[in-house]
Amino acid sequence: GTAAGGRAAARAMGQDGFALPALLLAAMGFAVLTGSTAPDVIGATLQEAALGPRLALALLLPALLAVALAGTGQLSSGSPVPEASGRHLALWEMQRALRLVLWVALLQGLFVPFGTAFPDAGLGGWLTALPLWCAKLLLLTVVLAVAEANLARLRKRRMAEMMGAAALVALLGVAWLFLSAGVA
Repeated sequence: GTAAGGRAAARAMGQDGFALPALLLAAMGFAVLTGSTAPDVIGATLQEAALGPRLALALLLPALLAVALAGTGQLSSGSPVPEASGRHLALWEMQRALRLVLWVALLQGLFVPFGTAFPDAGLGGWLTALPLWCAKLLLLTVVLAVAEANLARLRKRRMAEMMGAAALVALLGVAWLFLSAGVA
């Protein structure tokens, strides 16, 4: 209930407001690319697709990485004053860590879908896919940590520019999908 908490909440809302267009454009790009908005269908479609460079995926990846960094609070634009300590602060940190795991799992399911176990894979398939999932999770966490270390000193106005650039890159990816499909 202090002024610092209100400023932190306003900053988080503003940051999410800039990240949302990039996220929606990336979701639209995956929907156009795979014909579905369901993450499991997108992952299965990308896993079954022929390997090869895809410009649209190369454009959607940095957009989603920027949204993931902003959405998990990894790029703080100041030093927030914690409004709590003890159990409450531990719960806030735990939800931040869980959000990071969710984003990294989503990114690996979309961009590194090989080795994913399908629901009908059975126990053997799941036990085989679990170590690979953990390795991919660790690799993408390192990538996000390097990105966070390189972008850690962004100011508030730079965060808006980064989210705008992410939305623009995602828009370019969607436009490329429409142009390559002959829709436009």
